[in-house]
Amino acid sequence: GGDGDEALDVHNAPPQLLKQFDLPATEPILGTFSCALLDSMYHSGRLYVFKHYLCFAGVFGTKRLRIELTLVRDVRKHRAFSVSNSLIEVVVGEGADVASVWFASVSHRDVIYALIVAAWRACVQTSCFA
Repeated sequence: GGDGDEALDVHNAPPQLLKQFDLPATEPILGTFSCALLDSMYHSGRLYVFKHYLCFAGVFGTKRLRIELTLVRDVRKHRAFSVSNSLIEVVVGEGADVASVWFASVSHRDVIYALIVAAWRACVQTSCFA
């Protein structure tokens, strides 16, 4: 103890949310946040932080993303266009397959960043799918 990772505030996720991302029925949710996913376009939607996954759903259901926390290599905070501290970069994959996933317009960036990092570290330390 004492580092707080084992004390993540977990809740039962609504079954329809778990089904939307094809997650196990027992997967707990830690938090949900309004933000945007940046790829070749800007997708407004919601970021869902689960105990073992990061998921994103676009407002109009056009964009959906699921990241297993065991595949995350790094989580970084960035300043967007020198105006605000609103970007989070999640680095995923191995070797030549490493890619960055960008979340923007994050209203509580430091809170979300801390939650993602805590969930990721807890997952990696316990190798959550073992």
